[in-house]
Amino acid sequence: MRLIIKKYYLILVKVLFVLFLMQSFSYKVLAQQYTEHELKAAYLYNFGKFVQWPSISSKYFQIGVYGNKQFISTLTRTIGDRSLNGKRIQILYFPTIEEISNCNILFISKVTPDELKKILIKTSEKSILTVGDSVEDFCIEGGMINFTSRNSKFRFYINNYSAEKQKLIISSKLLSLGKIITNENKF
Repeated sequence: MRLIIKKYYLILVKVLFVLFLMQSFSYKVLAQQYTEHELKAAYLYNFGKFVQWPSISSKYFQIGVYGNKQFISTLTRTIGDRSLNGKRIQILYFPTIEEISNCNILFISKVTPDELKKILIKTSEKSILTVGDSVEDFCIEGGMINFTSRNSKFRFYINNYSAEKQKLIISSKLLSLGKIITNENKF
């Protein structure tokens, strides 16, 4: 009798283990349904939750995009009609550097090194969280958060020094998720 119970117990354990593996696999399949741009859009939204701005005078929480106009539709679809810091989100597209104005987050993509320098100079006196889309030397040049390539150990780099210079406070929770670029990395 004990032997039969043991056999059924082992079968039950195996079945539960297989069910567990199937459930884990289904989560991986679901996770693979999101595009890289959808994930970046979700990250941008969440960056807004973990950064503190000195004051937001606009009636909207504004996310600006420079360099990749196609990203606007993904950002709009991903964020939907959510709000941040008690304000509705407004998404702006800046086709030229000259048109970049006050916003809370500026997503920068597909830029040349010269364009990047001009953008960072233009935003240097404002409390704008600058986020690069795998832009080379982004954080070293003074950008605040830069997404990395897919194969990187980290999803993004953070230059907290640049953020603090602009009077932005990045939560320790967010800082713990990225690789920190310090002043020593800049030289």
